[in-house]
Amino acid sequence: MIYLLIAVLCGSMSVILFKIFSRKGVDAMAAVTVNYFTAFVLGWVLNVKGGEVVNPFVQEWLPWSVVAGVLFIAAYVAMSRSTVVAGVAITSFSSRLSLIIPVLLSALLFGVAERPDWMAMAVIIGALALIIWGGGSHEAAERGGGVRWLLPLSVFLWMGLSHFMLKYIQSDIKARFVGEEIVEGHLAALTSAIFLSAMTVGVAICVVRYVKKKNAEQGKRNAVFGVKELLGGAVLGVSNFFSTYLVLYALGTIPAVVFFPVYNVGVVLLATVVGVVGFGERVCVRQVVGMLLAAMGIVLFFV
Repeated sequence: MIYLLIAVLCGSMSVILFKIFSRKGVDAMAAVTVNYFTAFVLGWVLNVKGGEVVNPFVQEWLPWSVVAGVLFIAAYVAMSRSTVVAGVAITSFSSRLSLIIPVLLSALLFGVAERPDWMAMAVIIGALALIIWGGGSHEAAERGGGVRWLLPLSVFLWMGLSHFMLKYIQSDIKARFVGEEIVEGHLAALTSAIFLSAMTVGVAICVVRYVKKKNAEQGKRNAVFGVKELLGGAVLGVSNFFSTYLVLYALGTIPAVVFFPVYNVGVVLLATVVGVVGFGERVCVRQVVGMLLAAMGIVLFFV
């Protein structure tokens, strides 16, 4: 349970940092790329420190880690753009609602042990809707257009698929290897491989953007990775790494149909509290009711 709580804390930190980035003018794409480099280094250090080093490049799960890395950075890019176009509220709702995808796919692939509690699921989805749904800021609500809904939909898909991929690979590792230390070594190597894949894609995107920007502005020097991007990305990388690693570790002890709803609701609740206290956001009666329903949904999952 302690791993779940720390994962919720780290997951909330990522959401909060994206809000800070938007206020401080940090290039989200560059910060996300630095974030994955930081996470890759942490994963590799943890892999080496764990004793017997697991070489990710010779493992059967390597191709799946590449797929997971692509899904991860796609989700982050979609989230950063959707926040600008559709607003924080709708984007957050889409990302948290994505819990439906790993829960349903886990139920289909892992059988009775992963069968979801449909009543608890309905309560939590309703709670998430009440907590987050509000149309976002007035400025975001005025933008409209089809893309406004396409981007939140892409956040929903990428986030859900990336979290299910974590569950799928984690289950495969747990089935193939015996011993807690060996499994932990593979999880550390897996986390590092996922972040390396995401970082590679991010660097490629930043290089393309830099070349296009340089050509458009006729040779003016515009750094892609400034001090703000490096510092912000490093902090984001630390929280992102421990969030992902602890998700993998917690899934070894908590069923996916319990973990993902509790994790997503926990992130939303904590982010809401920080938003109210730290960013001066208002909480309406509808959101208070949603928080109560979320607590009820969590209890239903454990009874």
